[in-house]
Amino acid sequence: MSGIQSDGVALALHDSREEFELNLIKIKRKELIDGFKRVREKQKKNKFLTEILEEYVNHFATEKSQKQKQHHALIIITNHIDEIAEDTELTREKLLECTSDQKDILAKMNEIQTEMDELEKDLSM
Repeated sequence: MSGIQSDGVALALHDSREEFELNLIKIKRKELIDGFKRVREKQKKNKFLTEILEEYVNHFATEKSQKQKQHHALIIITNHIDEIAEDTELTREKLLECTSDQKDILAKMNEIQTEMDELEKDLSM
């Protein structure tokens, strides 16, 4: 029984660390966007900042491209799961597993789309 408890504690610690790291990433992304906005405002008065501004734009374009690729890959996976689910040989358990996996993927796709929309919105301000 203690093995189950230690596994549960380890899982909880892992989840807590993962949540902490995701929050840290969000904070760093916000700092980048805020820095971009400051440089963009100052660049209007100081043309030498154009190169720095271009580096920000390139960074965010790369990030957006990566998110688009992730989204596209998840669409392919979802379509594959649809094909698997149509297989009449699947057991009820496997079909439920496929459906659950597909819901998880769709949630991740929505998350990625939201991140792309937020990035686009933040950069247009």
